[in-house]
Amino acid sequence: MCKTDVHTVEVGKNDVMALAPSFWLVGGVLVERTVKEIIPTLESNKEQISKIVESLNTQIHGSSQKMVEGQGKYAASSNGGEWSASIGGASVLVS
Repeated sequence: MCKTDVHTVEVGKNDVMALAPSFWLVGGVLVERTVKEIIPTLESNKEQISKIVESLNTQIHGSSQKMVEGQGKYAASSNGGEWSASIGGASVLVS
């Protein structure tokens, strides 16, 4: 599970913290910015990470369903890294 809490920032409630210096790596160069300047980027990154995680979870769920359907259709089973399947009465072992 991906934690987007890393990008959660509780700043902006006081002006002193918003003007505090922070360092940001841009194209391999370390630049100094204020916290206020990087907040929009952090919020955007958090939204994008959440969307990507949701998309990956959907893909994993779909793949899991296909695998279960395939196991049922071909009577496949896993035994510690080796797969065996019965197709039309013939058994196949894949390692």
